[in-house]
Amino acid sequence: MVGYFLVPMLVSTLATLLGVLPKGKSDDAQILYFVTSLAWVAALAFCARFLLGREFAKPGGMWSCPNCRYLNQPYAVICEACRQPYAPKS
Repeated sequence: MVGYFLVPMLVSTLATLLGVLPKGKSDDAQILYFVTSLAWVAALAFCARFLLGREFAKPGGMWSCPNCRYLNQPYAVICEACRQPYAPKS
């Protein structure tokens, strides 16, 4: 969670140190760098949350692991007991 705020601060500080932003002269430019880097972190978080793994099968309800027979919750995509990934019955 801290990374969401730390990355934009580091980007704007690094831009100032590298001379992309003049030191203390342009607060608007520093705010722009902060906001754009914050938007970049938000875009990465969105992709990680909603796009990665969307082609994998997901359980529709509680499911029993074929390896250890443990009854898992609907949100679990790997078995909570033996760490076996969810595989739909064929």
